[in-house]
Amino acid sequence: MKSTKTRKFFSFKKARDVPLPEPGRTSLIDLPFDILSEILKYVPQNYILNLCVLSRNIFNELVPFLYASVDLKSSGTCRTVLKRLLSEPHLAGHIRKLTVRPNHPSRWGYEKSVEESWVVDALEQLASSGHLGNLHTFIWDGLESPKDSLWLILRLNCPFLRSVGTSVGLKTQRLEPESHLFDFRDLTGFSLVTQKLVRWINLFTGQPLPDRLWEMLLVHSPNLVDLTIDGTCLVSQLWNIRRIFTGRWKFLRSLSLGNVSSRPLETDTSEGTMFLEAHPCLEQVAFFGSLSGYSDGVSSLQLMPLPQLQAFTGKISQLKEVSYTHLPSLQSLRLSDFFSPAAQFAPILEAFPSVTSLAVCVNFRDTIDGAHQGFFERLLSSSRQLAHVEISSTSTFKLDDFSEAIRLTPHLRTFILTLPRRDKQWQSMGAFALRTARKYPSVEEFTIRDVADWDHADQLNDNYRLSVLGVYYVLKSGPDRLLRTHESRSLGRHK
Repeated sequence: MKSTKTRKFFSFKKARDVPLPEPGRTSLIDLPFDILSEILKYVPQNYILNLCVLSRNIFNELVPFLYASVDLKSSGTCRTVLKRLLSEPHLAGHIRKLTVRPNHPSRWGYEKSVEESWVVDALEQLASSGHLGNLHTFIWDGLESPKDSLWLILRLNCPFLRSVGTSVGLKTQRLEPESHLFDFRDLTGFSLVTQKLVRWINLFTGQPLPDRLWEMLLVHSPNLVDLTIDGTCLVSQLWNIRRIFTGRWKFLRSLSLGNVSSRPLETDTSEGTMFLEAHPCLEQVAFFGSLSGYSDGVSSLQLMPLPQLQAFTGKISQLKEVSYTHLPSLQSLRLSDFFSPAAQFAPILEAFPSVTSLAVCVNFRDTIDGAHQGFFERLLSSSRQLAHVEISSTSTFKLDDFSEAIRLTPHLRTFILTLPRRDKQWQSMGAFALRTARKYPSVEEFTIRDVADWDHADQLNDNYRLSVLGVYYVLKSGPDRLLRTHESRSLGRHK
């Protein structure tokens, strides 16, 4: 096993050094656009970026793919990308899916906030001038909802827009009944969520959602495919969304819900069961609910037989009454429980031999030294068919304890470990990576995220700051295997 550190996974020669294609062979840029489009659907975005440096011709061909799906993940990204789109508006014409996250923190350190009103003005300018004419999905995920005029301008100037979503904050948690957001028709996707970046106070819990919202979803959007309504605010529920159970969408494939109401109601379980029975084509289901949740709320709703369900996010207790025969297509589990080191997984996980991806969160913080021994063995031995594992911990643990348990999952290809900063222990990440890659030839890629202190709410919302990030790729080069490492550290961690 050889170890090589590099900044990039792939390195390319300059365009002038690339050999010309042999006679009779077709080069990348000679492929028909529709064939090239299908190929690039399976290529990660960063690889497409690498392809773009081969030559200007290739870059020009790939521009539509680079901008087809744009996710502005932080304030800095919003500023940079929107300024470029305003100066080169023709690029915006390639955007089909746009997600805007102003004032989301950078993974690394801190950055200057951005005025959300400026972001909205930039979007309105692009849309009203016709440069977002190919947009089919728009998601706003800011600290507050955008000003209402944005929804009107998008609806009038984006004829293909069929999927919309917004976040709400402390100031906008009471939805305006006459909002232009509820004027959309024939939606295939809709999301309404609370902003999770700060802890909420002064909650107006149990609010009824506007009738016009329900009319838009229940009456005017019969072909809904993706639906997310999550008013969860840590230990409470912002909206009463029980009317969701009256919906019937024959094409519904993805469903994400928080708690249904601010107080547990006996009818939640029966109506929720009927709702799931009416949607047998669901492929993805996520139940979040309050973390201290109610035992009889929707966040604890037992799953029904769903023959096409592939991915589930929720509590392990929701799987007790079902088995492989009820969920034969289940491949991915993301458990929202906050597990103790003594957790037992076998009774549930052994019932689903089709699950190949598993994500869990564990709390080792309040245990004595060594109390977590056996946790990884119990977890991995319960699903020996796993190909991917994600483990998030609110306190540190020995990386080798996890590595030793990998022997129980002979099919493991990738894993992600997330744990709080471990002082100087980050220096051992490279040595751990080399040992793991040498010992387990089936492992192809793994990531270790050393993060600032966080809690379970941060893990569920994927909200934390990176201190050290190590990404490792095991490559085959003839009879040898190479370990490519990408290690990054936040400012102040260098020695």
